[in-house]
Amino acid sequence: MKAAIIESDLVLTVSPYYAQELVSGEDRGVELDNIIRKSGISGIVNGMDNREWNPRTDKFIDIHFDTTSVSVIFPVIKYGLLNDMEFWSIEISTSLSNCHVRSRKQNSC
Repeated sequence: MKAAIIESDLVLTVSPYYAQELVSGEDRGVELDNIIRKSGISGIVNGMDNREWNPRTDKFIDIHFDTTSVSVIFPVIKYGLLNDMEFWSIEISTSLSNCHVRSRKQNSC
């Protein structure tokens, strides 16, 4: 994790408060507080700007959708993701998951 922080262009965390907490001491930054303090860290407010991150208008996605079309579009998007990740042997019906963790004992997925 130390190398990732040093080599990163930007370090973000889930909130401005948590960003401050990570650099507040060795016990909070899991001995990475000095590295994080030197590289800098920002916290984003939980949630997102749905005008910018709107799947109906997002310029960074190829297939646009909304609440009325997501159930039809989702398998197409999932197939594209599996293909892009070269997970050819995975069935389209297989569940996918994402995990983000805190760098403390209260990790969660």
